[in-house]
Formats: sequence, C-alpha cells, structure tokens
Amino acid sequence: MRDEQDWRVVRVLPTERGQRALTLYDQYRRANLCRRLAQLSQEELALLRVALPVLHHIIEVEP
Repeated sequence: MRDEQDWRVVRVLPTERGQRALTLYDQYRRANLCRRLAQLSQEELALLRVALPVLHHIIEVEP
C-alpha cells in the first residue's frame, strides 16, 4: 500500500507464512544471543553493561 504522505513509499505486509518465518528467525537470533552472552566472563559482562547505553545512543540518534 502506498504511503499517504509520500507516494514513493510502498509499504508491504508479510503473509501469514512470512510472519511465521520472521518469528522463527527472531527466536533463533535471541537464543543465539543468549548462548553467546552466557559464554562471557563476569568482567566481559560488566564491560558490556557499561557499553550498552553508548551503543543504544549511537543506534537511536539520527545524524
């Protein structure tokens, strides 16, 4: 469907099958991240806790 404010934008919606695939992929990514975080040392986890707010700021702030 076309965006009402910018006709160049066309929005698409996944089919039910596509949505299931996206959900499975998201579950896989989260499980993989949990496994990788579990392998970190306490020191590495502490460093990550300090770095996360900075990373969040970099991702969220638009240039």
